[in-house]
Amino acid sequence: MNEWGNNPASYQAIGAVISAIGIIAVFLSTILAWYSLRETKSQRLAIENEMAARMRPWVGLFDCKFNLDMMNEDNIDELHLLLRNFGTLPAQNAFLKLAVSPLKVHDYESANPIKTEEKGQKVLLPQEEGNYKINLSGYPQFLIWKKNQRDLLVEGHFTYSLSNSNFHSKFECILRFNVPNTENEYFKLNWRNQDIS
Repeated sequence: MNEWGNNPASYQAIGAVISAIGIIAVFLSTILAWYSLRETKSQRLAIENEMAARMRPWVGLFDCKFNLDMMNEDNIDELHLLLRNFGTLPAQNAFLKLAVSPLKVHDYESANPIKTEEKGQKVLLPQEEGNYKINLSGYPQFLIWKKNQRDLLVEGHFTYSLSNSNFHSKFECILRFNVPNTENEYFKLNWRNQDIS
């Protein structure tokens, strides 16, 4: 009688067990490799998206002022906008559009905003500020709104690009002429960025 160590059937049984363990190990390794590859792709996409979000221009409204010099004989009413590129790359082909209209339109009024556009395009380098002065005194509608102490909404749309990617920023300012006058202020002003993409 053959002993356990010399029995060919035992060798076949051991070989079958080792083969089964090997097949299971290959199967598990394949599943782990596929899962690892899938996770690597999702991490790569997340890193690419984060880098794209960081490595681009980000332009937003940084300050808004209104110059209303009652003592000036020219009586020029100027809106001063300060836009800043907070991004790490330049904002190319930068272009500003504005629309000024009453904050609340009366029933008898038609929606007829003052629209103005910047002449030409510019480039804002990283951390560079774009100063824009818009003379509103030349618009008869504005003078009527100001005389009637109407609160005005200034809506701005700033478009810019980098290579083949286009971006935009939207902001608004509210000129509150319908507030009680104080010694130092003729009106109140509020502003905020609405959308940057």
